[in-house]
Amino acid sequence: MDVSSDTSDEFSEDDSMEEDNMEVDETRFEYDDFMPETGITPNIIACLLVMFKRRHRLSIQCISDLLKLLSILEVDSAPRSWHQLKRLITKIDAAPSYHYPCSSCSAASTCSRKCSNCGYSFSSNIPRDYFLTFSVKDQVDFILNNNADIDLFSSSLNNHISDIKDGNFYHQLKHICPDKFITLTMNVDGVEVKKGSKQSIWPLLLVVNELPINRRNAFENVIIAGIWSGSHKPSREQMQCFLAPVVEQLSVLEHGYPFLDYQNSEFLQNTIIKVFLIAACCDKPAQALLQNIAEPIAAFGCGRCELEGTKRLLKLWFDRKYSSQNWSIANNMNELSSAFLQLRLPSTTTRLPRHLLQYKKFKASELRILLLFGHIIFSQILNEVYYSHLLQLVVLMHMAEARKISPQNLPIIQQLSYSFVLDFSKLYTVRHCVQTVHSLIHMSATIKDFGPLTNFTTFNFENIL
Repeated sequence: MDVSSDTSDEFSEDDSMEEDNMEVDETRFEYDDFMPETGITPNIIACLLVMFKRRHRLSIQCISDLLKLLSILEVDSAPRSWHQLKRLITKIDAAPSYHYPCSSCSAASTCSRKCSNCGYSFSSNIPRDYFLTFSVKDQVDFILNNNADIDLFSSSLNNHISDIKDGNFYHQLKHICPDKFITLTMNVDGVEVKKGSKQSIWPLLLVVNELPINRRNAFENVIIAGIWSGSHKPSREQMQCFLAPVVEQLSVLEHGYPFLDYQNSEFLQNTIIKVFLIAACCDKPAQALLQNIAEPIAAFGCGRCELEGTKRLLKLWFDRKYSSQNWSIANNMNELSSAFLQLRLPSTTTRLPRHLLQYKKFKASELRILLLFGHIIFSQILNEVYYSHLLQLVVLMHMAEARKISPQNLPIIQQLSYSFVLDFSKLYTVRHCVQTVHSLIHMSATIKDFGPLTNFTTFNFENIL
């Protein structure tokens, strides 16, 4: 049930007229089926109003006005406000489980005073790091019932690659598992509680890949599997400790669990659904923690292959210590910055980038805009060989971010990525061919397995955080 507190579901007058002309499936919500013999309770009215709101796509303000009308008509059982209505609806028991990493046995203790595994006593004088875990199954149940109008188990018949369900990995899973299943993508990243605070949290988030992209990353459809809280970034041992209870939950869900479809009031039958975690979408430092591999700046720091590796371009171009190199354009910073400000960016740009002189503080979204649309400002500044090399990356990223990717384009993406990485080491020396550059080699394989980059970008998770 949609109990969102925002008013984003309001729609225009034209939209409402269009909705009135639509054929409504009258069997979808049979209100009489929810009427108990004992009479109408405030909870029943609250549930019916939420169903009414969802069915007719009404705004929260409209329901608030309706509640005022019911109050005037002296309907005693009706809630008096939207806030009270939400409180009446029984929610999932989201009580978290608390865990305390033990420095002695490296396991997670359920007791804050001494380890519940090895008996090691914790010092009361030192503030303890801890983490919380939540029921993944309960949240999956909530999401499936809240999106019952979507067929999550339909097969993809696309000849192109537009989503994760079109990828090789998903098709292989369908071949292995003929039963009904859903898949998850995971993200782990750190967030400051507030600016200047030493306290940070590391939420472990999951999204259901079968949901449409416009719903997949909606806040109400995001699963919070766990939250790490501490005064520092978790160590590798602590991250493994943090993951263990979540892995245990997911291992159980892989074998299937009975899902009760509350939207189908005629049957209320249990359906066995299996849940598989098939991917993780993280930035490089978080990936190193999650997979327990070398740091991205180290050799063998790639999470996909075992080749030895040593976002580098701006530093190489603008840093004064490389001013003697052929690629340096540090003396043209002011000219480039003025040209960047005069660029006309697409109307879909959600955040305008800052002054180019502040490139060291650029967020990933700003770097993306500079690459995809701002590359033209370098055409008359960079030497031709360096600008041609940059254009390989620009074309590569435009193709990889397309909403639909033809299988015939995958070899082109692969060739561009290989060419860019090989030429990078020749133009900028092997020393600067770091993991962020090396990882481009795997872009074609990643798209083939999981779909276009826009489906599993960390930008989606950063917005949630």
